[in-house]
Amino acid sequence: MAFSQDFIEKVRDANNVVDILGEFTTFKNSSRGQYMGCCPLPGHNEKTPSFSVSEVKQVYHCFGCGKSGNIFDALKELRNQSFPEAVEYLANRASIPIPNEMRGGGKADSNKELRSELNKINQSTSHFYHKTLMDLPTDHPVRQYIRDRGLSKDIVEEFKIGYAEDSWDLLQKHLEKSNYSMDLALKLGLQKKRKTGDGAYDMFRHRLMFTIQNHVGDYVGFGGRSLEKDQMPKYINSSDSEIFHKSKVLYGLNQTGKFIREKDEVIVVEGYMDFLALYKAGIRNVVATLGTALTEQHARLLKRFTKNVLVFFDGDSAGQNAAKRSLPVLLAEGLIPKALLLEEGFDPDDFVKKFGAKKLTEKLSQAPELFIWQLEKLMDGYKASAADKVRIMDEVKPALDSIQDGRLRSLYAQEVAQRLGVESRLVGNSAPKRPREEPPVTQTPMRPVKSNEELIQLKNASKAEILLLNLALLDSERWSEIWESEIVGEMNHPGVKALFAKGHEFLVQNSNNFDKLTANLMTLSHSRKELGLHLDVAFIKLGSEERNKMQADCTNQIRERYRKDRMREITARMRNQTAQEQLLELAQIVNIKKGNRTSKN
Repeated sequence: MAFSQDFIEKVRDANNVVDILGEFTTFKNSSRGQYMGCCPLPGHNEKTPSFSVSEVKQVYHCFGCGKSGNIFDALKELRNQSFPEAVEYLANRASIPIPNEMRGGGKADSNKELRSELNKINQSTSHFYHKTLMDLPTDHPVRQYIRDRGLSKDIVEEFKIGYAEDSWDLLQKHLEKSNYSMDLALKLGLQKKRKTGDGAYDMFRHRLMFTIQNHVGDYVGFGGRSLEKDQMPKYINSSDSEIFHKSKVLYGLNQTGKFIREKDEVIVVEGYMDFLALYKAGIRNVVATLGTALTEQHARLLKRFTKNVLVFFDGDSAGQNAAKRSLPVLLAEGLIPKALLLEEGFDPDDFVKKFGAKKLTEKLSQAPELFIWQLEKLMDGYKASAADKVRIMDEVKPALDSIQDGRLRSLYAQEVAQRLGVESRLVGNSAPKRPREEPPVTQTPMRPVKSNEELIQLKNASKAEILLLNLALLDSERWSEIWESEIVGEMNHPGVKALFAKGHEFLVQNSNNFDKLTANLMTLSHSRKELGLHLDVAFIKLGSEERNKMQADCTNQIRERYRKDRMREITARMRNQTAQEQLLELAQIVNIKKGNRTSKN
């Protein structure tokens, strides 16, 4: 999908980079449109805020890791979206239709349109269920059930909790009235075909409804909880579809991603109510599985947010087995898993109600590493016999076998050996290292607006030229001064000259929009870091005199290099010229030494 530059700018102007980044980090203060928070970018986990976002310029810069960018770069870093995907996402977010001429053709686009329509049906259904719940009288048993479970109105609204009435066709009528396809409703599992005769009926009836969104906010499915003791099964989830797979979605991640990054840890629970129990207790770096064990896809998704995972399951046999199964899955992705399993008969919701959030936070902070927890469980009743030792070494083999970091694998093997009283080489040999198999890429590739080769590059540009470009980006008056000085014509690097030219072209057409210039140039350039230097604290703290001196120094360096290059060119030409031609060239050299600009021949 190819977008025009005008459309890209329209989409960028309709969104706010502060809102996008606010989904991934918490801004602690703001001043004159400048926001500060902990850096949410992958690979940089910090406790002290050094991440600055300019609402005026619509760009961000981290003083810690040095990364800069605009709203499209933010989505690329934080959601792994390609440039076209980011443009399309922001266009949809701002309700800007994508012109037909900018859409490609073929199966990929057809599938995208189908997924978009399915998302719209789910979104409409979510609003329908939520409105149904909120329209119930306050003394209705379902409203009373919600109060009994401690779900406040804010929680109900934030997570779009709803109610499916005990009816066979209320949702069906709503979707038909809204002109949605019943065939697509069947695909989503919202409707179910009758066994005899034609027609279909509502899948969810007399259930508390949980809207399931993926990590980017798409409405992908639903979970329905029974409201009667004899209503089975207790939970029903949407069936798998083109937009929903239980093995790839974690409930709540769309809302809690920024808290996970902030804490640099994620707590994984089983089910909606356990998730909500922690969330309303103020423990917000949490997600929930949807009635399935943790999968490789879950682990990869969590890895985008943090390496530290704490599985928090019920203490019964089912919870213990789930924790055990998750260990090799998490280790294989390079994650660092811990575990907290409550006493049998307690789930996280029960624990919070009885002991409170403070006690739970204490227990979570003391959670052991999941590998150590499993080893201790295996050693219950350990009799130190040879058979027992071999049994335990075989039991920990899948976990050791999955670890990609050789150092961690060696340390865990030593821990096992020490507890069993055997040589560590025996444990190591029992778990040979396997080469990791990367999953096949199934995502349909999308053609970006510009490839890396087409984007303006600043590689090998001189420090003076880069600094002068950043000085020009500080304010419109300095930009005009530098541009009108004609120093750009004496620059050596084509990329820097091209960005100055693009900037001048933008300002001619948008004379009152200087604040948007940096974000615009970042869209055109591959070198975000170099363009973001003026956002760094070193630049921000420069006084007017210091900036003027830097500008003069950079200008002098660029001009001196230009003169030397010109003199070398002239000297090289003179070797093959007549005496009269050489005299003319010598006159040019004299002019250059005096500081007069001359045009290149």
